[in-house]
Amino acid sequence: MREWFASLGAGLKTTFVGGSRLFVLAPLIPLIAVLPEFAQHIVEIKLGMFASKAAFGALQMDPTRWAFGYAKIAGLVIAIFAAARYWGGARERWWDLRTVAWKPFLIALAGNVALAIAMFVIGSRLSTTAKPAFDALATIATWPFLVWLIACWTGAALSAGYREGSSESAMPHGEPLPVG
Repeated sequence: MREWFASLGAGLKTTFVGGSRLFVLAPLIPLIAVLPEFAQHIVEIKLGMFASKAAFGALQMDPTRWAFGYAKIAGLVIAIFAAARYWGGARERWWDLRTVAWKPFLIALAGNVALAIAMFVIGSRLSTTAKPAFDALATIATWPFLVWLIACWTGAALSAGYREGSSESAMPHGEPLPVG
């Protein structure tokens, strides 16, 4: 049990320290998420959303606020994909989409979408008692496509990580995620 907690602690350290270093190593990536969020808050202030509880309730569905909200979510998703490319091995070329393995990426994306649609159709016909278990299994069934998709996007050699059970072997050239 002690080893498990030590492993968990090491993993959390790698995640948070490595993630924080992204602000220094590739500062544009976090800005992709931060700037749309900041812009949405400016819009909310200009709309008068924070003037009172009643104003907040009245303006929470404002189309302008929602337009900036969609941009905020898009920025967050783009930043996540950019960070994955950076940490996955693209490093300084994270922005260069020519290094993505597009054909297998699109195959994995199509497989994930097709499986998700099939699972949705099947799940919609199940009873309310069977549906939660089916949804859990459907989620697990899409994971191989998701891992394949991420490997194509980032350039990481994930097959070695599966065979050897090591996150270090999943990195290009077997290098571990930088921590300190």
